Amino acid sequence: MPSLDLTPNPQPNIIGDMGRIRIDVQGTSMAPLLATGDWCVAEDARSRTIRCGDIILFRRDKAVVVHRVIAVRARGGGLRYLQKGDKAPEPGWIPAESVLGRVRFIEKRRGMIDTDSCLQVLLGVFMVALGRAQWLWSGIARRAGLLPNKAPTAVLLRAGRLFSALVLALTIRR
Repeated sequence: MPSLDLTPNPQPNIIGDMGRIRIDVQGTSMAPLLATGDWCVAEDARSRTIRCGDIILFRRDKAVVVHRVIAVRARGGGLRYLQKGDKAPEPGWIPAESVLGRVRFIEKRRGMIDTDSCLQVLLGVFMVALGRAQWLWSGIARRAGLLPNKAPTAVLLRAGRLFSALVLALTIRR
């Protein structure tokens, strides 16, 4: 079961303008890149192909979630995305129809981050690799009937947070 950090507010502050969505961040599933009080500016999902490493906004029940895409799969005539918060231990599949947009900018109190900058794209590639490693490890452990060993997952999550914090410090524009 995916471990999602759903906002407790069922109607987050979303502002739509000229094909863009602006949403205030609540929660810690994408820390340290995103924190409560930050804002995400997302482009309409139809305006650009969603790729692995992209940060997306999607609707889950009545909440809006911001997570990273770690895999894309065509199934049954439609696309599905494996999404995961950078800090969340487990990913989950969502249909393309639930995607509201692709995060293009992150507004923080200290400045703005362009998610298409080289370092942010590199962070996306790194987080995809870590996310897939966690996903594969969990599947192998379950199939082998091993007791859940969270040590490998914890190490991968810690590495992701450290790398994310470094990239965040290097890419924020004041």
